[in-house]
Amino acid sequence: MQQAKRKDIFYRARCHLSLLDNRNMDKGYKFSDLPETYIIFFCDFDIKNEGKPIYFGGNSFYDGERIDDGAHSVYVNCKYEGRSNDIGKLIHDMKSKIGEKKCYNVFSKQERKGDYQMSDFWERVRKETRKEVYKEAEEQARKKYEEKEKESIITMLKNGLDISLISDISKKSTSEILAIKSDNCL
Repeated sequence: MQQAKRKDIFYRARCHLSLLDNRNMDKGYKFSDLPETYIIFFCDFDIKNEGKPIYFGGNSFYDGERIDDGAHSVYVNCKYEGRSNDIGKLIHDMKSKIGEKKCYNVFSKQERKGDYQMSDFWERVRKETRKEVYKEAEEQARKKYEEKEKESIITMLKNGLDISLISDISKKSTSEILAIKSDNCL
């Protein structure tokens, strides 16, 4: 849930989309194989002040023609009050208090179980998302470190450094160094 009306929300959408793209790609991956990606921001404000329940974003040419690159951003206006469509009903249920009539049974069932209020739900979503993003960032950093470390070992091997010296410098076992040497035909 985006609560503060910040000028950088579109940059945040771009950042999240790029993180998803990066997560879906491995070395040698064809760009055309990227899946359709959607980032959905539930905003506690009307992002365009037009009173619509939902706005769609994406890349476009300066003349306004949409670029079909598979990246989509969706901004849900949680200030929207209408209940004449599905998104309006969803927003109503998200904002309603325990005991208030819901449009969708899934929210009523959770209330009857005493699971949580919607504000608790969104707080948990935020916390879990934050944990996942940090975990993903740590994993990406670890992979990049390992790649750089491997590149350094390959450079040392190409420059003729002794395997035991490389092992001392890199803190890798001699068998790991020999495996890197073999894998790279050195």
